Amino acid sequence: MPPNPEVSHKKIAAIAMAAGAGSRFGHQPKSLLQRDGEPLIARQLRLLAEAGIEQTVVVLGHHAPRVAPVLAALKAKPEYAALTWVCNPSPNDGPGSSLRCGLAALPVDLDGVLVLLGDQPLLEVQDIRAVLSAWLDRAPHIELVVPTHEGQPGHPLVFGPQARQAVQAASATTGLRDWRRAHPRQVQSLAVERQRGTYEALLTTGLGARDWVHTSFWMLVRPRWIELTLTVTLGCFFGQAGDWPRVIAVLCAGVALVIGVALAGSLPLLRAKPAQALREL
Repeated sequence: MPPNPEVSHKKIAAIAMAAGAGSRFGHQPKSLLQRDGEPLIARQLRLLAEAGIEQTVVVLGHHAPRVAPVLAALKAKPEYAALTWVCNPSPNDGPGSSLRCGLAALPVDLDGVLVLLGDQPLLEVQDIRAVLSAWLDRAPHIELVVPTHEGQPGHPLVFGPQARQAVQAASATTGLRDWRRAHPRQVQSLAVERQRGTYEALLTTGLGARDWVHTSFWMLVRPRWIELTLTVTLGCFFGQAGDWPRVIAVLCAGVALVIGVALAGSLPLLRAKPAQALREL
């Protein structure tokens, strides 16, 4: 797909956020989960290139040694010659810290900066183009264009020099969200039809079967994710992105896992003589 020439001359660069620890997914890098055989971070960079973004900085953190080789392989291709990446030395300080690392690696004379997450499997190139078009057509006082779904802000978003300067001058734990709340009149919301976020969407797309089983396992074994697991399961069965073979594979893997754990825990009792087992109990 050819790039959008209208965007290229507007001096808009992008930051892809991929510094998280993935603690809610077994401390694995979500940006390396695959959709249709392609790592999510590689997919995000491809979509940015198709949308006409020529310069992108990827912010790494906890899993930099694992993600960096994927980026190096992409940079060897001509279409990713301007790709760079930086490592946030303090990724636990939050997204504001990672955003500042990315901004520091970009030229200071940009008209706008687009920010997306490295683990948005439902993102499509038309989503990026829609945000960019809204940014180019914005009113003069608008400094931030953010997509919203049912009133909730999301990514990708675009902000201008004034917001950038404020974020770069903020404290370690302060980010763009704080600036948005403090300057509501300079924020333009772009309503989108459906959510293309991260966590709820991870299991409702064409992710590899191994990644499905892995993420499902970590969501199931952690109690605080029971509600999310039920939401994702219902979305698979009744949502627009359901994939029956993968749904069945995940359910079968979950049942097999539960049975396996139960049997492994019961073996000592099954092997013991009834009288001995009763005495031990």
